Amino acid sequence: MMVGDLVKIKEGDEIPADGMLIEGENLKIDESKLTGENVLRSKDTFAKCCIALESKTKEAQKAGGPIHFEEIPSPILLSGTTVDISYESFASF
Repeated sequence: MMVGDLVKIKEGDEIPADGMLIEGENLKIDESKLTGENVLRSKDTFAKCCIALESKTKEAQKAGGPIHFEEIPSPILLSGTTVDISYESFASF
């Protein structure tokens, strides 16, 4: 695998290298091998993550409370983690 390679990932696949989700939706990743937490992590494209961050920031400012970053998906895919739920997604490594 080379930097910039595109890989189709699907349910049950182990992520082969650190990378970024470039296309897909509703991706859930099991990161328990790395974190020990039994919580599926939402992943989305970088653009959608930026939109979610902006929205959550506005909500927090309006409410006068903190930003709950755990509610914002990440585009980052970590090597050794497992795809739990996916609908035809592509990642760049």
